[in-house]
Amino acid sequence: MTNDFLKLQTTNSKLRTFSEKSRLLLLISVVTSIKLIAVIFFIHSIKLFEINDIAINMLKTGKMSYVYNSGQIYYDYQFPVYPFFVYLIYLLFGVHYKLVIIFNLFLSFLTTYFFYYTLKYFFNYFNEVEKIKIYINIILFLSVLTLLVHPAITYYTIKNIHPFALDLFLSVMSLYMMFKYIEKPNSRNLILYSLILGIAVLDRNTLICTAFPFAILIFKNESLKRAFKILIICFIIASLPTALWMLRNYNLTKTFSLNSSFYKNLFIGTIEESEGTAYLPNGQNYYSVFSKKEFSDYQKMTAQEQINFYKNKYSEKLRNKPLSVVKMFFVKLKNFWLFRKNVGAEYSNRIKIFIPLYKIRCLIILFFLLVAIIVLKNKTWLLLSYPVLLSLMQSVFYVETRHRMLIEPFLISLAIIGGFYCYLKMKEIINNIL
Repeated sequence: MTNDFLKLQTTNSKLRTFSEKSRLLLLISVVTSIKLIAVIFFIHSIKLFEINDIAINMLKTGKMSYVYNSGQIYYDYQFPVYPFFVYLIYLLFGVHYKLVIIFNLFLSFLTTYFFYYTLKYFFNYFNEVEKIKIYINIILFLSVLTLLVHPAITYYTIKNIHPFALDLFLSVMSLYMMFKYIEKPNSRNLILYSLILGIAVLDRNTLICTAFPFAILIFKNESLKRAFKILIICFIIASLPTALWMLRNYNLTKTFSLNSSFYKNLFIGTIEESEGTAYLPNGQNYYSVFSKKEFSDYQKMTAQEQINFYKNKYSEKLRNKPLSVVKMFFVKLKNFWLFRKNVGAEYSNRIKIFIPLYKIRCLIILFFLLVAIIVLKNKTWLLLSYPVLLSLMQSVFYVETRHRMLIEPFLISLAIIGGFYCYLKMKEIINNIL
């Protein structure tokens, strides 16, 4: 009788899991299909970035390179992961931009699926909070839905040949594989986690921040000696993709570099008029802060001279106005978590109409996020450690809205929890009055 009961319980558990997975896949499939239809029939102009030029240059020359406006050749202008995928698509199917957008949608599908299960792992830490426990499934599906219909994430996915879709996918996969290792701490899962982390960092170096929750869990679950051993192994394996990329760059440029835009991004982040972004209040980009002669001389420089130009500009600012650099760090940090004064300056008037709604939305998310932090206290730290560290790291460079979009799905999921608490509290107050 007991064995039959256990078998029945196991069967019911499998059915519930299957049903949950089926609902999740159905939701993701329906929304992704709508986006695909929009791409095929309604989207006729796709915004191209440097990645597209790099992929086409790779087709022509066999080398990943970007030719700047004035003829300078950069071999490390962008991180290589997304341009390589675009190159493969063009190599196999020809230069068709919409095929890259379909690839973005495929990444978005996978991102949403693994985001659900990553959140599920995170929410296990909130299970002892009874009020949350009974609403976890609803919160999970609402979190997935907000990711699927997020306007800015959708825009970057279906209208741009831009690495954002891959950035988001790799950040989620890094966190997902972290939990797979914590669940089954064997060498296979550690190697898989470390490799995905390494590819994520090679795709976007700020994604090293996704390793912070991993370090927290390792020190929590293991002895100090074993924790350091695991982290050292992880660091060595995760460093391999970046090390190979830097060796390749040295072979071509005779400098060990990850990305030739490093000093440029540092300098852009010190421009006070732009609030540490790439655009000034009048919608012009950062080039407009140079004098005509300075810009003319800049265009005549070689690639390495241009890199040194930005390095010298940043060093000069750091030397002569150190307090301004420090002040701009905090301005960018504030902008990361909220919004800048001139947000949307670079967009058309049609888009600017929605800026007040965007600001209201940011304030609402921030309010409910703070509610969740107050109620759940230190339980939120594991989920928030990655966003907090990313905000600090990104604020060293320059900050725009898309940089926060990488962690917005996680922030919104916590805000949904905060919303549920407010709803339950209001319900309790109303019941007491009645």
